Amino acid sequence: MSNSATELLARQTRLAVVEALHAAGGGHYGGALSVIDILLALYQNRPIQQATESGDKLILSKGHAAIALYGVLQSMGLWKRELALYGSYGSGMEGHPDMLANRFVHFSTGSLGQGLAVGLGMALALRESKRHVWVVLGDGECQEGQVWEAAMLAARYRVDNLHAIVDWNGAQECGWRHDDRLDQAPLPNASGKWSGFGWATAEVDGHDHAALAEWIANAVKTVQKPSVALARTRKGHGVRLFESEPEKYHCKNLSADEILEARANLAND
Repeated sequence: MSNSATELLARQTRLAVVEALHAAGGGHYGGALSVIDILLALYQNRPIQQATESGDKLILSKGHAAIALYGVLQSMGLWKRELALYGSYGSGMEGHPDMLANRFVHFSTGSLGQGLAVGLGMALALRESKRHVWVVLGDGECQEGQVWEAAMLAARYRVDNLHAIVDWNGAQECGWRHDDRLDQAPLPNASGKWSGFGWATAEVDGHDHAALAEWIANAVKTVQKPSVALARTRKGHGVRLFESEPEKYHCKNLSADEILEARANLAND
């Protein structure tokens, strides 16, 4: 698929996600829109199928962006149910990914910080089969200590079939500063921090499909080290209103005027 076709598909996915969240009464607009290009790149460039099939594994550790996963699955022709059913009983599209409700969810997530440790376990189990495990984290999620425990252990055992992508959108719901003394932004020197834990590290534009595809191709060739991409993204990508106030649109309901503006942005971008 050409870059222009992929960009069109990504924009259509963002619009479908915004419509589904609005129909459900609101949700995590910002973090869902920032991660769509990352998820689309993974599904376009790697053999990721149902959890029971032999292929790569994907864990959306930032589980509050589950609607982005469902939207990408639908865009790729893997998920046939309408996104309008998001959040409804029996739809398989829970507010957070549920492996018991959706066969395309490889692990249930929602409590932040756990995905990388689970991905490490999967990668260790699959390393002889040459299958790869991809874990998508949020930048705010990287404040969790368990992330760094898993990162350290993965490097120690040279788990080179484990790959992380950090959706580095630079914003979280309550902001990085919790008082006047402490800036809790987890990635002030992103590449240095991850490489210091023994990972092969790169920084990429998280909305550039060609750059993401190139990193994915290089990651699977990396030996003796796990790999991570710090993907620079914009929270609420594609909707100028969301991008201008990312903390406000982390999770909320939209007014009639706001949904009209969001639709206009995504239809004409």
